[in-house]
Amino acid sequence: MLKVTHILCILFLTCTFSHAQKVSAEVLAKQIKSSSVHEKDSIFNEFLDISNKDEVWTKHALDIAYHFYKKEKYDKSMLFTEAVIEVSQKIQNKTDLSKAYLRKGNIYMQQGAHEKALNAYYSLLQIAEQEENLNYQFFARMNIAVIHRMMRQYKKALEKCTEALQIIDQTKYKNKRNHVNLLTILSETYLDMEQLDDALHHIEKGLLISEKLDYSHGKVDLLIKKGIISYKKENFEEALTYLRQAENILKEDVLTNDFYQKTYTNYFLAACFFKQEKYQQTVDQLLKTIKLLKNDTKRDAYILDTYLLLSKSYNKLKNTEQTLLWHDEYLKLNAILEKDEDRVQTNIYEQETQLFKNQIALLKKEKEQSNTIIWYAVGCAAIFIIVWIFTLSKSVKKERSNKVVFNKLTSKIESLNAQYQNLTNKKSAQKLFDIEDEKVARILKGVEKLETSHYFLNLDCSLSAMAKKLKTNRSYLSQIIKTHKKKKFNEYINDLRITYTINRLKTDTQFCKFSIASIAKEVGYKSDYSFVKHFKERTKVKPSDYIKNLLQENA
Repeated sequence: MLKVTHILCILFLTCTFSHAQKVSAEVLAKQIKSSSVHEKDSIFNEFLDISNKDEVWTKHALDIAYHFYKKEKYDKSMLFTEAVIEVSQKIQNKTDLSKAYLRKGNIYMQQGAHEKALNAYYSLLQIAEQEENLNYQFFARMNIAVIHRMMRQYKKALEKCTEALQIIDQTKYKNKRNHVNLLTILSETYLDMEQLDDALHHIEKGLLISEKLDYSHGKVDLLIKKGIISYKKENFEEALTYLRQAENILKEDVLTNDFYQKTYTNYFLAACFFKQEKYQQTVDQLLKTIKLLKNDTKRDAYILDTYLLLSKSYNKLKNTEQTLLWHDEYLKLNAILEKDEDRVQTNIYEQETQLFKNQIALLKKEKEQSNTIIWYAVGCAAIFIIVWIFTLSKSVKKERSNKVVFNKLTSKIESLNAQYQNLTNKKSAQKLFDIEDEKVARILKGVEKLETSHYFLNLDCSLSAMAKKLKTNRSYLSQIIKTHKKKKFNEYINDLRITYTINRLKTDTQFCKFSIASIAKEVGYKSDYSFVKHFKERTKVKPSDYIKNLLQENA
């Protein structure tokens, strides 16, 4: 009887402890999400250190991860997501494991880590296929398609979209919002590929479903894309009709995360006005986006195009000051975006950009000349007034005397100015020779060794890094390369990289099979955009076309 009592007590205590664990997880989760304490690491650690982690724990951990994800605190969201993955794998909870991999992929996508996002979504797809869970298979394929599109891998994006469409009838998403989202991704991909009729086909399907569901977010996205297609077909009035419908929905409905939709709508409305030569309306429309930036300072390619189109519009309105102001904003942002590996530029005036750059250069030159003339006129006027007062206040005798003095002074100033110019030129000419000849020889020898060892292929190859390797400073190295290589440092490195690429493509057939992004990283570029740009400057063709021609010649 005593043994039975002991067993019952142990069971009771075990159940009570288990219940306390569950309550503790719930209480801690609420504390973590509360605004007053969610920053405290001790609460995090207490939740993560709960010993008996089960499905109740993973449920609360996923809830915390989503809480931080919505607040765009992705590091904290990832902390709890990774914990769920670890626990779910141990307790074989495939449902929460799938949810965690989906959250992990979404976090990486928001951070722009596209390769890592793909890995997470493919892990989700693998589990979903093992479990024959079509709902998660659909989600995984749709998100994989989004990443491929962002990476400009359009064929892969279409392949995954098609796979998702093939199973949608067997999921709970048929004719629901996620069905609309999938059709939106498809239309975006076809639009990127300039297959406008295919894009329009999926847009019409998506609009029908959105109308039935009263899904404003999906409807706005699709109306914008329909407007873009009409714009590309130069049906500007038709484009304005669709874009204004999108604009009206954005005004009437409060949509979450509608910054991009508003920006895109404003941009293409303005683009239509620009094509119709309504330049003031173009400016007014684009300034709506500039007002949005006061509340949302996101910087991306949409804003880049807004700055450029503003500059062009002000140029048409003959407002030089505003033209140059917005062109400078464009250049600043463009420099920032060029550092982004996954940059996707939406510039629809790409062919006209170079021409406009020439116009900007001319405007700047005219402005400089105008300023020079103004200052010259002011200076001359000031001198004239001084001389005039001077002549009135002095006698003829003193005037003659002062004239002699003035002439001597002028000659002296001119002489001093000539001496200064000679000194400046002499300093400029002798600047390089301030570095000892032996030191120059040593640095040049080091540069040659780095060339031979293909140091320029490193992703972190920079003026500072090379100077450090050669045990010199940036200024010396830059000056020596400019003098002896007849190029600026960046030109020198780019030439080495492109020469290496061309030689290797000619001799290594396997290298020709690499993707452009892989080739770019292989030869030292962090961005395939930069690689393509420099390759085209050197060869006058894109790397993809060069490889295609090379393979045809060798066939």
